[in-house]
Amino acid sequence: MSWPAFWHVHDLIKDDPVFISRGRRPQRPVKYQRIAFLVRFGGVPGLKAAGVVVKSEGTVALYSNRVCQALRNIRKQHVFWPGKERRAFLKKEMAEYGFPGCLGMVDGSLIRLRERPLKSPWSFFCRKKFYAFLIQAICDHRGIIIEYELGWPGSVADTMAFKESELWQNRGKYFEDDEYVLADKGYPLTKFTTRPFAEHDMTTDPQEVRQRRRFNITLSRLRVKVEHAFGMLKGRFVALREFPGRSLQQMWRIIESLIILHNILTEYGDDPSEIEGFNGEEDEDEPEAGEDAWRHYFAILVTICEGRSQYFTDSWHATVWSMFINAAEFSEILGDGP
Repeated sequence: MSWPAFWHVHDLIKDDPVFISRGRRPQRPVKYQRIAFLVRFGGVPGLKAAGVVVKSEGTVALYSNRVCQALRNIRKQHVFWPGKERRAFLKKEMAEYGFPGCLGMVDGSLIRLRERPLKSPWSFFCRKKFYAFLIQAICDHRGIIIEYELGWPGSVADTMAFKESELWQNRGKYFEDDEYVLADKGYPLTKFTTRPFAEHDMTTDPQEVRQRRRFNITLSRLRVKVEHAFGMLKGRFVALREFPGRSLQQMWRIIESLIILHNILTEYGDDPSEIEGFNGEEDEDEPEAGEDAWRHYFAILVTICEGRSQYFTDSWHATVWSMFINAAEFSEILGDGP
């Protein structure tokens, strides 16, 4: 984040009531609290962040919570479904790419969790073999997020989160008849969602096949902008690549504040590539090969079983693990193991 962008955000939140002291001792200036917030979610652990602002780790958490609340208080000014005039502008812009009526691109992204959640952890164990929860977002052609859904466990598919979202449940309220969003092949083809042609949609007419493949390429080149938006979000705030903590509600509040901050910085024109070590690619999120990946399967097995029988002991865990890594039937079901 450049210094002009830093002061721009500072001016937006400095007068928030959360920064008004309720006791005799005045709060530290907002600029220092924002620095603690940025350092903490820029991937630096709380203890190291405390060293930057010369405060305790608990104070860094307090500063971060204040900044988080201040950003969430201005959410409606920076993250919102576009009104009639804005939608007309977006449709005009997207028409230049060959998709008149398009408002944006939709996709989901997994936020990897550093620790196993305390409540219903197996529901957060995703298809990529780690604990995570899902962000569902729609962004425009500039990478500005105009709609998002938080809170879905990592085991939930993107399409399910989309179908259960406020936007889709009340789509007649948000979309005109000629408006839609672009999606990948995992999403349904509907009046309000457009996706690439699948292989079984290809005809025997060579000319039609070429046209449909050309359509797929054009759509994919535009739809990838939502993945770039996720990449920029995680590149700016590296903590999102492996989020700490076990309080899901607190994590959701923080991630919401980071989405708001991402939009503010994108609107301002801040270039995240200037960040040292910036990685703007969306996470591959592939499981590690070998025994580590298999241990994830074992972890979910034990998690489901724990608390359901008085006979499950540490020795039982060791016995099951030994059977698990040597059983040929598991290799056939789950793929290559150690």
